[in-house]
Amino acid sequence: MKAKSPLSVRLLYWFATIGFYLMISIQILVIVLFVGRAAGVVPINDLQLRVQLPMKFDVEEQGAVHYGGNVHLVYLEEASSKIYFVDTPDFVSNFGIVSMLVAITLFVVMLHKFRAILGNVRVKQVFVHANIKHLKTLAYLLVAFWLFTVGYMYFAFYWIHDKVGFETVQMTNNLGLNGYSWMLFTALVIWILAQIFGYGVQLKEESDLTI
Repeated sequence: MKAKSPLSVRLLYWFATIGFYLMISIQILVIVLFVGRAAGVVPINDLQLRVQLPMKFDVEEQGAVHYGGNVHLVYLEEASSKIYFVDTPDFVSNFGIVSMLVAITLFVVMLHKFRAILGNVRVKQVFVHANIKHLKTLAYLLVAFWLFTVGYMYFAFYWIHDKVGFETVQMTNNLGLNGYSWMLFTALVIWILAQIFGYGVQLKEESDLTI
């Protein structure tokens, strides 16, 4: 009787499969939305865009902490927020849709590679050249996703600084890019894992030759 793969691997594979096809569906919807707007089927003024501000803004708010019978002052110095474009301008909506499409496409390809690795592991094909290729591609895609995120945030930052003004809010130069460094770290770990898999494949091939 053929041994089954571990339950955790099978569950991960099916979760990855569901996520993959779900993201494909979202990708198709975004493409339909973009084409519909270009064809005039979706009116420009019907899109009310809300997006996260790429930068933080200065606030000066004082509060108090009541603890142990004492009162401690606290201050809010920076905050993040979403920006709501009422009757979103054409350029902003198109830029948002295209950016979303690029991000979803990268994520779909990453899910596809991850699912392919799990599919091989599920059938006991662990140390094979295909998995090495998938792991390296996954690492490259994560770096590409990081570069896209940084580029998007810088572009949005300079555009908002140039085009958007508020009466009582002062934007800062803090983009919070350190919060995305995990992508580079994860890409490095995956790349190292690919090298380990390569060593495993080499040992397996040498073992097969000696049998």
